[in-house]
Amino acid sequence: MKRLPAIDTVRGIAITLMILDHTRFFFSTSAFSPTDLQHTTPALFATRWITHIAAVAFILLAGVSIHLYGQRHGEQRTRPFLLRRGIMIALLELTLVKFCWNYHMDFSMTYLQVIWAIGWSMILLAGCLAVPRRIALPAALCCILSPYALPPITGMVDTPIELLNALLCTPGTFSLPNGMQFHTTYPILPWFGIMWTGYIAAPALLNAPPGFRKKIMGTTGLLFLILFAAIRWASAADNSWMGFLNVHKYPPHPDFLLLTTGMNLLLYITVERIHEHSGSAADTALRLFTCLGKAPLVIYMAHLIFLQLLRNAINWYPSVFSAMPFLSTTPEGFFPLYTVYILAAFTTACMFPAALLFIRVKGIR
Repeated sequence: MKRLPAIDTVRGIAITLMILDHTRFFFSTSAFSPTDLQHTTPALFATRWITHIAAVAFILLAGVSIHLYGQRHGEQRTRPFLLRRGIMIALLELTLVKFCWNYHMDFSMTYLQVIWAIGWSMILLAGCLAVPRRIALPAALCCILSPYALPPITGMVDTPIELLNALLCTPGTFSLPNGMQFHTTYPILPWFGIMWTGYIAAPALLNAPPGFRKKIMGTTGLLFLILFAAIRWASAADNSWMGFLNVHKYPPHPDFLLLTTGMNLLLYITVERIHEHSGSAADTALRLFTCLGKAPLVIYMAHLIFLQLLRNAINWYPSVFSAMPFLSTTPEGFFPLYTVYILAAFTTACMFPAALLFIRVKGIR
């Protein structure tokens, strides 16, 4: 089965949102969490909220892409590929990705984040390729709901059961005998369940006639959003619109997954409809995202390096950058939110040469 442009495009949109979120982190507009309803502003909350769809998009589409790879190469070649790729990606989290985030290799505290979860999800999926789909789907849902199987971790991990819980189900902090500490921001099992679901659902959706596929994905996306609204209506403690939309990502709660998966499904069919009108202005604009979506891992590392360099340049040469009106800071020393958007757009634009070089070297069509 040939490469599907809509997959790359949705992944590219997710990359753009990720860059926005990380730009906000590097050039923080506040001393508090954007989802802290006691202190946040509507614009800051919305900026963080819309970026929630990125992680789910990456991991769901990774599952779909693995199915497409298996269609082209067969299960016997897919399994070792996933093992090699997964090990490499998980090790990247501990080495190059860590360096890109911090510019040093200090292991006094290491955050095991989305790259770690993707790598281990690939390793686990390599062992589940032959599981019958009637068994695989319930098993994937159990993985997604695994954070509810064990109690949340409070404080440092003390026991082997808590360590297993921190690695697999619930975010937690543990230390090694040599003093190195790790925090599992993305415990493996729920995110593996999301990737596995994408892998399981891919053949039923991608092999269906386009019209039927759009109908099923659109109906499912709307149903997920309705279920999300019903859950939030019944459980949200804050009656404001921000309280209604304030979902829990670490670990991913069911309402978070219903919201983000529903939005991603609707986004996918919208992108697919636009790509059907090849040559239109909207299709041409979307092709920019398609370019980014073909080089996700390269862009992930490149944008972190770029943001580090940009922040250092602004700090090292304040006399040069202070002349730019949009780089003026607030009295508290933070950049205003509109500056974050400008810097995110600039960073995204600077990622295209890296994406195009990768596409050319790899021969991706």
